Formats: sequence, C-alpha cells, structure tokens
Amino acid sequence: QCTFDSLINNDITVMYGKAGSGKTTLPLAYIMNGLESQKFRKLYIIHHYETLRGAKTLGFEKGDHETKLLSTGSLGNILSSKFEDYKYITSLLGDRIEIIPTANIRGAEFGEQDVVFGTEMQDVDVYTMKTIIQRCKAGCKQIYEGDIIEQTDKSMSMSGMSRMIDVFKGY
Repeated sequence: QCTFDSLINNDITVMYGKAGSGKTTLPLAYIMNGLESQKFRKLYIIHHYETLRGAKTLGFEKGDHETKLLSTGSLGNILSSKFEDYKYITSLLGDRIEIIPTANIRGAEFGEQDVVFGTEMQDVDVYTMKTIIQRCKAGCKQIYEGDIIEQTDKSMSMSGMSRMIDVFKGY
C-alpha cells in the first residue's frame, strides 16, 4: 500500500528490501499500466551492469547492444522473471522502452511524461545517482530499487541510494 501511494503521488520513489519483497514487480506493474493508459510516454530502464564483486565476466559477447544488455547481465533475468520473456516486453513496447546502462547516462534527457526505472541500483555511487536525477525534467516519474542491506558491494556511505534516501527523507 505504501509503495503504490508513493508511486502514484510522488515524483521520486525509492524502494529497498530483500529479494522477493516486490521492489521490482510492483513498479513494473504500475509502469505497464501507465504506458498502456498513455499516462507515460516512454519507459527508460536504467541498469547498473557492474559485475558482482569477485565474479568473472564472459569477456567479448557477440550481438547488438540490446542483446548484450539483456542476455549477459542480470537485466534480462529480471525482465524474464516478471514477463514471459524479455523479448515480449521489448516487442510489446517497441520504441516506448529504452534501456540505458549507467555508464551511458551522460547526454540522456528524460521528459515530463517519461518514467525512469532504476533497477538493482544498490551499487550505484553517489555521483552516478546524482547525474541520473539531474537528467530528469520536472514531472518525470522516477523509481529506483535495490537491496542496499544484503546485496550491496559498497559501503552505505558510498551508496547513491542511501544518500538519496537521506537527502529526500521527509519529502
């Protein structure tokens, strides 16, 4: 109930919690409804693809940019677990969805009828989080989620989500 209250009434919503708490599913349901009803013009999924601390990468991967983002990182798994297949959501929404890695956030601009959904943002640093927020025009719906307690590789003082919670507390 608190999540939907914030999603409906606030320009910025930040959710954190353990795996399985609904921090991805609830906003995606809200966003899909908003896209279908024309409340939102476009969905931008901001994805932090930094590898898990100590994990090995696969190295070079064939394919276009979107295929690499969706099949080699956690984002494809996230979308596939919420929809039948990540290809379903991208085919359904066409050009109304765009995936932007945090590394490519410079130069991006999000309009007043857009929704920005930052998923797995627990390891985004303060500078990157601030840059994402600055790219949003007034009225842009911003939703950020991550597990800053159990799944973070950063200290709380380095976490952009933790800093954002401190800055916007009470608003």
